[in-house]
Amino acid sequence: SMFLDDSPDLSNAVICSPYLLFKHKDMFYKCPYALLFSNQTQLTDDLLSETLTQYTAMSSDNTLHHNSRVAVFLYSAQHFAGVVYENNQLLLHKTYHRYTVRAKQGTVQGIRDGKGNAPKSYGASLRRYNQIALFADIEKLLLSWADTLNGCSVIFHRTATHNRHVFEKLKEKLDNKKHKIRTIPFTTYRPTLKEAERVYKLLTKINKVFEKEFQNAVDAKNSRENVEPDPITKPSQQPKVNPKSKAVVSTQSTARRRRRKRRRKNWWRRHRSCGCGS
Repeated sequence: SMFLDDSPDLSNAVICSPYLLFKHKDMFYKCPYALLFSNQTQLTDDLLSETLTQYTAMSSDNTLHHNSRVAVFLYSAQHFAGVVYENNQLLLHKTYHRYTVRAKQGTVQGIRDGKGNAPKSYGASLRRYNQIALFADIEKLLLSWADTLNGCSVIFHRTATHNRHVFEKLKEKLDNKKHKIRTIPFTTYRPTLKEAERVYKLLTKINKVFEKEFQNAVDAKNSRENVEPDPITKPSQQPKVNPKSKAVVSTQSTARRRRRKRRRKNWWRRHRSCGCGS
């Protein structure tokens, strides 16, 4: 690895979410922050140096690629995709799809049932069954991959909060699970094998950037630190509202209600006169 000779300098490192920009031997690099550190770890020179030794230089595309084992899981509604890479080679992969979301509804059947007045149609029953079956399939897959996942340096996932309990049984078989399982720090799309591969490439690459991009991130950080917070406005200091403006708004809304009522009344009169309402 090109980072074995000398430790990178973190004195000028900038966190520009979701990326970390740093300087090493007069070169500037950008990498996903979540790949190097979990939410529970603190940014230190030793930790960064230890993590960066797992990368090798790839002169063809001007990037650095991760050499250890990394897993990526995407789970959204009725789609699931999981991949495991080792030494930048696809080791395991699996995708699932089950019908759990009604067309144009936008939410899974379980969330729809939780809002009350659950539908009793055949389609709703099928979606409930598929939701339970999909959860069981994912849980069974994760347990079957437990030994492989235990050897991963990091496991990334994009899962809704109400579905994250799918990882509970897997966590019981993982070592250092607190720092190993991390969320993906950027937007992902429908879980497919192609999307999981794209996410892996984005997460495990350290790109070389120009000095201008690094300097822009530094300037943005300094400007945020120098901005003074707005003073909190006390209730007594709140701006006064002109009572005349309230009256104008009230008058306009009343006029709109009257026009709507008049249109409805005229509509019913026309329909009764032509016999359509009977």
